[in-house]
Order: sequence, then structure tokens, then C-alpha cells
Amino acid sequence: MLLPAVLTQWVTFALTERGVEEPWISPVIAAVDAHASAFRAAFDDEEAWGPAKQISAALAARGVDLTDRDAVDAAVRTLNAERLAQQLTGRPRPSGS
Repeated sequence: MLLPAVLTQWVTFALTERGVEEPWISPVIAAVDAHASAFRAAFDDEEAWGPAKQISAALAARGVDLTDRDAVDAAVRTLNAERLAQQLTGRPRPSGS
């Protein structure tokens, strides 16, 4: 996964730009590295995803082009209607939602 490496580079850059000296940056980078495996596990844990990631994953699973605002708006309306119907009827949601 690229994100922990990018975070390490960004933190180094940001702290350097703020004038923080290397002896203070190293422990921060070590902490990022120490927590990278827990981050990877949490990142892939669907139960830990927030609403935006849950919805974007559901839309992507349905083949919705996430760069097409009109398609996303229509798909979100459909997804919301399906979820409301499921709540009202007690029927399980269709797969991918």
C-alpha cells in the first residue's frame, strides 16, 4: 500500500517546512512506521469504513463511474431508496449495496 509511504514523505516535508529539526522528526516517522501495519488492516476493514467510503465502494461495485456527478447522484438516490425500502420491509439489501 502506497499511503503509509506517502504519509511518511508528507510528514517529513511538512515538519521540515515548519522548521522542525531532524531529531524531532525521526520519532514522528518512527511512529508512522510502527503503526503502518495496523493502518493497513483498518484501511481494509469494511466495518471501520466511514459512510463516504461505504457509499463509494457500493457504487463502484455497481459499475458507477465515480467521476460522473450525474451518474453518482442518480446511483445514490437509487441506493438510498433501496436502503429505505429494506428498512421498511425488513428484506435484505441487494448484494453490492
